[in-house]
Amino acid sequence: QRGQWDESYTTNVPEIPTIDLPKGGTSVKTAAVGVIQLGIPPETIKDSMRLGVEVPQFFIVPEERFCREFGDSLGINMAEFEFPSYFNYFVKKRRCTLIVDDAEAESSLRRVFGETLWGPATFRQKKGRDYNEDDFAEDYDREAIPNFAKELKYFRKLPGADEEFKMDDLINFVKFEENEDDDNLDDFPFAKPPLSLDDSSVP
Repeated sequence: QRGQWDESYTTNVPEIPTIDLPKGGTSVKTAAVGVIQLGIPPETIKDSMRLGVEVPQFFIVPEERFCREFGDSLGINMAEFEFPSYFNYFVKKRRCTLIVDDAEAESSLRRVFGETLWGPATFRQKKGRDYNEDDFAEDYDREAIPNFAKELKYFRKLPGADEEFKMDDLINFVKFEENEDDDNLDDFPFAKPPLSLDDSSVP
């Protein structure tokens, strides 16, 4: 029976086309949602463009987000999702979907992206200093210090917009450990729990 199962599996399950990208990561072409990429190394969208393949909308973030194969002090970030997110939002006019392992991974990536989008928390507070005292010498003219909070606030708005853009405008998170009724699953059809082999609806 095992031999029959192996033969059936290899003959009836179609091979999925994959591309190993030069800078790292693997691009997978699917019929459900188009291209999905496993791993997001730095400058990864340049690989897709140079190869003439579609820049993905869906990215799987590895559980180990840093590759340390070159040494403990030479880690490569495999979750460099900022530029893929910007490309999808500003060029493709769509949200980028990050498929993560669990809620902790989503929380961590949200913290990182928050500083990328809006700047340090010090400059996002409605009340408080516009700069850190330690960043300037005691005899530095306080009137000459740039208003960082005002500058960053300007860049947190799109041209002509009244409100700051939100993180969820750019990124959609989907977790492997989702509940079946999670709204995010509507954007990622095959993240839904698979049918049981005992289900009578299976053809």
